[in-house]
Amino acid sequence: MTYPMRASILSLLLLTTLTGCVVNAPPVAERTPDGLVRVQSKQVDTVYAVPGVSLARYKRVMLDSVDLAFKLDWQ
Repeated sequence: MTYPMRASILSLLLLTTLTGCVVNAPPVAERTPDGLVRVQSKQVDTVYAVPGVSLARYKRVMLDSVDLAFKLDWQ
């Protein structure tokens, strides 16, 4: 096998592999069912907020742990 043919096969194989790695993420909703609206942020990818509510008076935020449990027949 000649060098140009090997390079072509390798390029085709690489292109096929990279094409298979594309992830189709679901579109981000502009509004959630509970009334939150998507807002732009430079710090995170997606942020939702209640329209007309300001958090400017707060200086700190406390994040609490989340408990998660499944029922045996949850599906």
